[in-house]
Amino acid sequence: KNTNVRTIRLHPGVIEVLAEIDHQQQEVFRRPDGMPYERPLPGQLEDTSGGSRIRTAFKGACRRAGIKDFRPHDTRHDWATMHYKLNKDLLLLQRHGGWKSERMVTRYAHLTDTENEEAIDNLPWGKSGDFKTPKPKTVRTSIT
Repeated sequence: KNTNVRTIRLHPGVIEVLAEIDHQQQEVFRRPDGMPYERPLPGQLEDTSGGSRIRTAFKGACRRAGIKDFRPHDTRHDWATMHYKLNKDLLLLQRHGGWKSERMVTRYAHLTDTENEEAIDNLPWGKSGDFKTPKPKTVRTSIT
């Protein structure tokens, strides 16, 4: 994105699935004739880019599945939220997702009240709502 090259290791399960595709080198998403998509040239009227074709295919898949108001980019938000929920590490998420600032990564990792409660529950004094005011300790002294 933004002309910055970024690489990240793929999950072994993803690699296994991709290895089964006939064209195992270079671009994964290709035109029906097997050739890679190209970005439209300046002034080109029709957008025939890979992104446009992926959007069209994704929209058709969502329509067939009965899913409304869902775009390919929404999966990035979902991925970021799951990544953070599992790892609890914003810096790692920022690096994996390629965001340049903490402000941007927090726009993608959507936390729910449940996750916030879990974080509080992990503190040393017990579950949310379990905190009780400690009883004052009785100090015994002996005078001899």
